[in-house]
Amino acid sequence: MHSEHGGNIWPLVYSGMNPESIIDFSSNLNDFVNIHDTDRLAGNQFLGLYPEDQPDWLLEKLSRYSRTNNNEIILGSGLTQFIHLLCDLYDNSRMLMVSPSFMEYERTCRAKHTSYSTLPGRILADNPHILKRYNPGVVVITRPDNPTGSMIRFSSLMEILNSAEDIGSNVFIDEAFIDFTDDGEFFSTVQLVHEYGNLILGRSLTKILAMPSLRIGYLISGSGNLDPFRKLMEPWAIGQDHMEVLRNVDLEYIRQSAAKVKENREYLIHSMKEIGMTPVGDPQANYVTFRLRDDVNADKLLESLESSGLLIRSLWNYPDFGKEYVRIAVKSREKTDLLVNRIKGMIGH
Repeated sequence: MHSEHGGNIWPLVYSGMNPESIIDFSSNLNDFVNIHDTDRLAGNQFLGLYPEDQPDWLLEKLSRYSRTNNNEIILGSGLTQFIHLLCDLYDNSRMLMVSPSFMEYERTCRAKHTSYSTLPGRILADNPHILKRYNPGVVVITRPDNPTGSMIRFSSLMEILNSAEDIGSNVFIDEAFIDFTDDGEFFSTVQLVHEYGNLILGRSLTKILAMPSLRIGYLISGSGNLDPFRKLMEPWAIGQDHMEVLRNVDLEYIRQSAAKVKENREYLIHSMKEIGMTPVGDPQANYVTFRLRDDVNADKLLESLESSGLLIRSLWNYPDFGKEYVRIAVKSREKTDLLVNRIKGMIGH
């Protein structure tokens, strides 16, 4: 089963498999929190009401979490909404996508006929002044990147921001998985927002809370950068029931799970290397990309795992990768052992 995105358990469910028996390593959700069974989940009493629009209490909560100001945050229906708005805002100027990146950026640009170019992150990091050659309206960087979880160094990021500033370009950094990194990385780019007027950060609560149906994303930037997004956004972008889930959630406590992610990421890498799989890049998020052994048939591997209720993400449709690469989410040791043992049983050691 070659899906466009991870997290597509539905073909297995419709084939008769119990969804509770499926372990989904293809979607990069936090395996180390569980707020699903608490009274924090809002009831249906809000479905008959118009939702609050950009409520102060939620902006305040996110500003404390990110150590920024209320007026530097705007809420949206997942980070994906801002990806679409970004393409609308820059439809008359070329966008520069720094690869590897979330595939939705290129897909959306093509759908909206927005002009764009791509540039490998390693080339931009080594030579930030190359931006002059492209002269983009906006540079889009995914950090940690997708699918390897690697990060452009902070020092290189500052050089990129300076080069972009020199030619009047904005920089949009997709930080959907920044919650899984250490505090230094989590807060450092927010500080850069106060230093660089051309910087916009995009963040999401979907992954860290492990609730993919909770469509809440947010941007952090100066008001001048956020106002164009506000003008394009439809009212009531987020349902009240979704926002109410967050009212009593302690986000700072949830982010402590990043330490467990790091520990279990190292265990996943070690376990996969033991059976001959090669990790790619320097993963810092809650997923790792591996190159399969040359003697492994990727299609048969995925089919065998799916028959056991185990999903991993084939990178068949990622530029510069291919079906010999797979992305695997970081989960508990017990789940990782199930996956690795199943792979081992199929391919041998």
